[in-house]
Amino acid sequence: MVIVCGLGNPGSKYENTRHNLGFMVVQELSQNLGVTCKLQGKVVQGFTTLMATPAPVATKSVATKAVATEAVATKAVATEPVRTKVGLIRPQTFMNLSGEGVWQIFSYYKLNLAHDATQLIVIQDDLDQPFGRLKIVVGGGAGGHNGISSIHTHLRTKQFVRVKMGIGKGFAASEGRTGNTVSHVLSPFSKDESKVLPDFVDVASASVVEIITRGVASAMNKYNNTTVV
Repeated sequence: MVIVCGLGNPGSKYENTRHNLGFMVVQELSQNLGVTCKLQGKVVQGFTTLMATPAPVATKSVATKAVATEAVATKAVATEPVRTKVGLIRPQTFMNLSGEGVWQIFSYYKLNLAHDATQLIVIQDDLDQPFGRLKIVVGGGAGGHNGISSIHTHLRTKQFVRVKMGIGKGFAASEGRTGNTVSHVLSPFSKDESKVLPDFVDVASASVVEIITRGVASAMNKYNNTTVV
């Protein structure tokens, strides 16, 4: 099973703010995949299945004694498609307590990231990238993002996939990380940003499907540092 978690804050007051990019992507995925999501406990959740076809696995043929000088050949062996259950969730605990909702799902389905970091894909806004830029990472620090910090705390690991969507800092570099950060992430997108926002959400949604169906490496090669302008 793969859990796709979009981060954000519940309520109409926040639905069009920069901090809710994760919610927007999960809602887009729900629509595209025909998934009906309902509130269960601390999360809005819905489930579907996707056929995952990982990239071919490289194998080596062993040289025989009869042909001692034979080069060891490497060939790609196609892997069989696997039906993968996918959960789309939006924690309803507000951003700073997002880990509570993620833990609810992980404990119920007895998931363990120690076995496979790709069991969790988190979509988040990212101050450290300009608006419109996408970056996929596995693990790493929270970078001041309270939603990510909460997930780290509740799952006791940093090893999961993150789709980071740039929103820019919203203040001059000389101001450091304080400035007007809070007002920036909780404010609506500018007029110019709103024009390309649907495309940005589409690209992020496509990257999530790529991660699930083709693997993290494939998604990174295809989408990392993609900028929607």
